[in-house]
Amino acid sequence: MLDKELRDAVDEAWRLIDFIRGRLAEPDLSEEDRINWVRLLNEVLKTLVKLYERGGVETGPSLTDLLANVSEEEKECWKTLKMLEKVASTL
Repeated sequence: MLDKELRDAVDEAWRLIDFIRGRLAEPDLSEEDRINWVRLLNEVLKTLVKLYERGGVETGPSLTDLLANVSEEEKECWKTLKMLEKVASTL
């Protein structure tokens, strides 16, 4: 189980992910803005994995490998996000 400080950091990361998902859902978002939001999402996802690993939560090598090679494509970020949501649901 995660201690309170780590749990708070994980919760904040998820709030940021939800915020970014909302921004990416905006239909009038420019391609440049979309790319910037996807890059930020990628960084937040990497941070979330590190937080889980610091707390002793096994994220699996395939998830780590995926995050190490995430392209700027939204599709890859959404796959990663779904995997992280699955990990979070087991906590």
